[in-house]
Amino acid sequence: MSRLGLHYFPDTIHYRQSDLQTWLPELRQLNVQWLVLRSETNRAIPETFLDGLLQAGIQPLIEFNLPLSDPPAPNTIIPLLNVYAQWGVRYLLFFDRPNQRSAWPHTAWAHQNPVERFLDLYLPFATLALERQLSPLFPPLQPGGNYWDTTFLRTALASLQRRQQTDLLNQLILTAYAWSHNRPLDWGSGGPQRWPQASPYITPPGSQDQCGFCIFDWYTAIAQAELGHSLPIILLQAGQSTAPETAPSPASPQHWLPIVHLALGELYTIPDPPSSPLAALPENVLACCMWLLSASSDSPHHAQAWYLTPNQPQPWVSKLKACQPPEPVAKFLPNEQPVFEHYILLPNFEWGVPDWHLDFIRPLIKKYRPTVGFSLHEASLARRVTVVANEQAIPEEDLNALRAVGCQVERITEPGMNLAPS
Repeated sequence: MSRLGLHYFPDTIHYRQSDLQTWLPELRQLNVQWLVLRSETNRAIPETFLDGLLQAGIQPLIEFNLPLSDPPAPNTIIPLLNVYAQWGVRYLLFFDRPNQRSAWPHTAWAHQNPVERFLDLYLPFATLALERQLSPLFPPLQPGGNYWDTTFLRTALASLQRRQQTDLLNQLILTAYAWSHNRPLDWGSGGPQRWPQASPYITPPGSQDQCGFCIFDWYTAIAQAELGHSLPIILLQAGQSTAPETAPSPASPQHWLPIVHLALGELYTIPDPPSSPLAALPENVLACCMWLLSASSDSPHHAQAWYLTPNQPQPWVSKLKACQPPEPVAKFLPNEQPVFEHYILLPNFEWGVPDWHLDFIRPLIKKYRPTVGFSLHEASLARRVTVVANEQAIPEEDLNALRAVGCQVERITEPGMNLAPS
């Protein structure tokens, strides 16, 4: 399955319904499954925008980027956490690069243990999220960094165990900046087991470290050593050579295109010069989020965007879309003798079934005793099909395929709508 993600705009002003209508078809054509969205702390991303993504099977990752120098009081964002949880959001990112001196007031960095100080700030937010069945991601660290990132992570995991943060550790998901640092994409592959000579601030000649795309191998090894098991990881800003604010030029497609193929679950061999296929992403990498979908023309990140405008994608984007397999459409046989009298077809999301779907179909199940499922093929064997999803989740072309084999099809897109067979 695709683990491809994208960072959305580097601002919080592109969440209108018209923006969703513009970008959702592009995201679907690119087979994007994750979208990193920036959120303010006093205003939620609109429900309609988030619901459109979720209905299309795209998982939003909400990025707050709270300042370590003066974070808001945790209880001030409770209303936001409540609505995000209610709307089906699961993943929240509160802070960014706590291992960098520039993220802290000078006195906090100079006179306090940055790891313990960070956890003191992070845990109240993480606890509020866990109480609402949200996943508070461990923030990405600066690879290398003023406080060496692998040491910071190891110390933080050890401290969470010492603080008996069992609930958090059981659900903890790491994030990592998968920047290339202008090195080969397999730099550091295999982690510390393969490169035991590497140590904080010292990478001997002939050795390799975590400062490359394969940073996930190093973080996985740290979790395994500290906790006895690996942790899920979400890769951020993949395809960048370094932090976007320090690299205004777009990364070369030849550099990040292999990453896209890996995220799509494909083997990829770098064609020039020819090499062995890159190793597939390990299973604990949940998502690989590339930088950047688009940015306003006055943004410093405009040149880094995949789309300069909605109608002006970078040349490589059109080539990438052309390489994507078409949306699967079931091949149906004429439905002369239906197997099912009534089939309720639900969208199949990785994260589960929205609550309103379950609430809506409950009275239908009691009254009609239909078959309920997620398969277009099964639905094609029914006399009557009720589709509980909008067009982003189950395209109209799929419904037309059902009609073509004789199914009586109705679509329900909002709770309370009347059934209207077509």
